[in-house]
Amino acid sequence: MPVFPSVEWFEAVSRSFNSNEANRTAGGGIADADVGIIFDDQMFLLNFAGYECEKASVIGRSDLENLLELASFLIDQLFKLTIDLQREVFLVFDIIDRNNDGCSSAVIRENIADIEGV
Repeated sequence: MPVFPSVEWFEAVSRSFNSNEANRTAGGGIADADVGIIFDDQMFLLNFAGYECEKASVIGRSDLENLLELASFLIDQLFKLTIDLQREVFLVFDIIDRNNDGCSSAVIRENIADIEGV
């Protein structure tokens, strides 16, 4: 058995996991993700696609920083999309509420202001 931590160890665990059909039906799910693992001064990247871990590799500090920068960018984009969605919801409720007393629109406006102020 390969020694932890090493690419060989992660590959052995991946082969064992990937070859077990029960892992596909036992409540697990599909994952498309890159996972970074830091152990002491060693850094590894595991690439998951579908039901399997496809690849394990050693990465350097600059690779990790690039991944963190990408993750930060994606989180920012998701936050912006959330705000845009809130605005769209507000517009829909504003149209629906035009014949009502205006209370629900005021609450939605307040919620959007809270989100944008974060």
